Amino acid sequence: MILRIGLIILVVFIAAAVVLIIPLLRQPDFAEPTGSMKIGTHLFTVGGGDGESRIIPVRVFYPAADDADGEYLPAMDSRIAKAFAELYGFPSFGTDEAPSHSLIDVPAAEGSFPVVLFSHGGFSYSTQNLSTLEELVSHGYIVLAVSHIEEAVLSIMPDGSAVPLGDPSIIKKSMKTPKDEIRAYAGRLERLKGNESAEVKRKLYRELGDTFYRDLEGYLDTRIGDFNLLIGSLEQLRTENAFPGAQQMDLEKIGMFGHSLGGITTAYICSEENSPILGGIDLDAPVITFDDRNPVPAGPFAYFSSTETSLPGAGKIDMTGTNRYYVSESEQPVFTKTFIGAAHYNFSDFNFMPPIVKFTPMLGSVDPISMSKEMNRAVLDFFDYLLKDGGIQSSFSGE
Repeated sequence: MILRIGLIILVVFIAAAVVLIIPLLRQPDFAEPTGSMKIGTHLFTVGGGDGESRIIPVRVFYPAADDADGEYLPAMDSRIAKAFAELYGFPSFGTDEAPSHSLIDVPAAEGSFPVVLFSHGGFSYSTQNLSTLEELVSHGYIVLAVSHIEEAVLSIMPDGSAVPLGDPSIIKKSMKTPKDEIRAYAGRLERLKGNESAEVKRKLYRELGDTFYRDLEGYLDTRIGDFNLLIGSLEQLRTENAFPGAQQMDLEKIGMFGHSLGGITTAYICSEENSPILGGIDLDAPVITFDDRNPVPAGPFAYFSSTETSLPGAGKIDMTGTNRYYVSESEQPVFTKTFIGAAHYNFSDFNFMPPIVKFTPMLGSVDPISMSKEMNRAVLDFFDYLLKDGGIQSSFSGE
């Protein structure tokens, strides 16, 4: 009798656990763009010409014709999902059967559209912010997302082949960063948020480049080269109508944004004098330096920040104010926005992973779907201000 009661209790316990766990493993529906325009996409490359050894895959997203119809791009390529999971050591949730809202190789809409460039996070992939890219396009932008080949976890080429990450050891090394070094990193960030002089803060950014971020200098230089190559190719791409929507690019109105190392890349590109890039957004990264360059924004800029980015040995770090130096030094309008409860990967489509991921350090306490919507609204708001002469909304702070 006692054994029977025990078995009943065990069965009830297992059933209750299954009921509780299954919703945590269910992947949320992908974000629905709020704009009225259909979305087309095409994959192409730049580079590889005379004297150029580097070839860069670029996925463009563009407003599609009203009657466009066809095959949808997967929201997450299963090959990328597998490579990402293997590199970082967690289950793969990607499936080619879950579609995005982007139609592959369909005709473009008529008109002229501002251009936005996107740089993915370090050791990530070009469409890590697909929901944001689609949101922009649905409101009348053309977006070009670069895959930083051999640094991206996997770069898909137009012929269907894939180029893997060149050196995964840097990721394995970063996972074993000594706790005293992490605490020193957190301490420098706190000083950057304080009232130190501009001279001291510049020194702190350089110290970060020499310590915590020391392995990233070569990657940053390569990324800057990638974007300068793409930017230098835009006029030719438009003239040759190299992809659907190429002739619709308004090359007088170009912006840029990126996440993490992509945000730092954006800051460097947007600090270049006489650049055709009018301004940009850094999604949750302190703009560290490796040399005497001083990446103060040369045009309007926005810094987005998390409050719960987790690092082993340092707890949760509030990134608000870590770019205060650049805000104060720029002569252009500079805006800041803090996302309360967000962690570093809440600034990507990790928000659409199964809810169980929320219980890892990857995501913060913020509701991930609400976070995605708020971030996408803010990104759209900034580029409407920058490229469509709109007014910046009260959700931003100016410093």
